[in-house]
Amino acid sequence: MLMKNYLSYVIRTVVDQKRALQIVSGLFLVGLAVGTGGSEAVSTYIQAVFQDLVGQFKGLQGFELFLRIFLHNLMAATMATASGILLGILPLASAFLNGLAIGTILTNVSAYSNLSLLGAIMSILPHGIFEIPAFLLALALGWTLGRWPFKREKSAYVVATFNACSGTFFKIIIPFLVIAAAIETLGITLLR
Repeated sequence: MLMKNYLSYVIRTVVDQKRALQIVSGLFLVGLAVGTGGSEAVSTYIQAVFQDLVGQFKGLQGFELFLRIFLHNLMAATMATASGILLGILPLASAFLNGLAIGTILTNVSAYSNLSLLGAIMSILPHGIFEIPAFLLALALGWTLGRWPFKREKSAYVVATFNACSGTFFKIIIPFLVIAAAIETLGITLLR
């Protein structure tokens, strides 16, 4: 019964955020497509950023690795939502740039390994199946929050949207990020 209620809440939230999710998901997919055909300069830059990110987790294991991954993703999701107060521009840019980064990384993984592009996608799917939807939902909430200048009751809209975002964060985004961090920790441990 509890799981059924939770799934109902998730579905209601997705329906409520349908338009925002379509926009940020569309930008994410455009970025992904651009990244898979990306330029050498973009690829070099994203590889450097990715190596720096991976370096932050080097030598960590067990709960410490899990906690670092979770906190990193939580901070990214929080910023994705909170930055929306600036007219929703940053969540839109972030959706495209994250798609671009993932597309570039997938292309590089495919190019430097025996994996096809589909194989590279399948390699990130286990943790991405929770992390990417959580992040896209955080971006959608940010875009929704950023629509405040176009509302008649601006302060009431910000308060109501902030309250809704807080509930969604605690009930959907954080649990999804916990699961994603656990899967990623397990995956990294097995690869080592």
